[in-house]
Amino acid sequence: MRSPERFTLQGAVTKTASDSFAPVDRHLAWHEELVITLQISAADLTDLDETYDFYITTENEAGARWDLAHFAQIVADDTYTLVARVRTYLLPRQVSTASPGVEAVESGTLAVAAGQANRPTTLTAGVVRHGSWGNKIGYELVTGGTTPSVSYSITVEAR
Repeated sequence: MRSPERFTLQGAVTKTASDSFAPVDRHLAWHEELVITLQISAADLTDLDETYDFYITTENEAGARWDLAHFAQIVADDTYTLVARVRTYLLPRQVSTASPGVEAVESGTLAVAAGQANRPTTLTAGVVRHGSWGNKIGYELVTGGTTPSVSYSITVEAR
C-alpha cells in the first residue's frame, strides 16, 4: 500500500455545458480506498429544468475506462458537499446511497467499450462501484436543461 495522498481533481470552476475531464495518471492502483468530495457552490435552476450529473471515472493502462461513482443528481438550487467512498478490496459491486446502502454484486468483468453496458456515464445516480480501478482518475459532467450553470470543485483522498 502506498502512503495516503490528497489532490485536487478539479479546482473551483463554473461550467455552463457538459464537460469531460480526461483521466490523469495519479498511480492509484496501489491504494485501497478513494474518498472523493464534490463541492457545489452554486447550481442554476432558473428554468426549473436544469440537471447536473457528476461521474468519477477511472482508466487502466490498456485505455479501458469506466465509472467509479455517480453522485446523486443535482436538481435543486443549493450548495452541496457530496462524498463518495470507494474500496478496491471488495467483491465487484455497486452500492446505492440509501441508508443502509443497497448493494448489487457485479460480474468480475466489465464491458466498457463504446455502446456497452459499463462504459463511462452509465452508472446509476447515487451509486458507487467497489472493486478494482486503474492508475488514472477523471470525471464527466453531464448537464441538462435550458440554462445550466454550475460552480464546483472535486478533491480526492487516496488511502
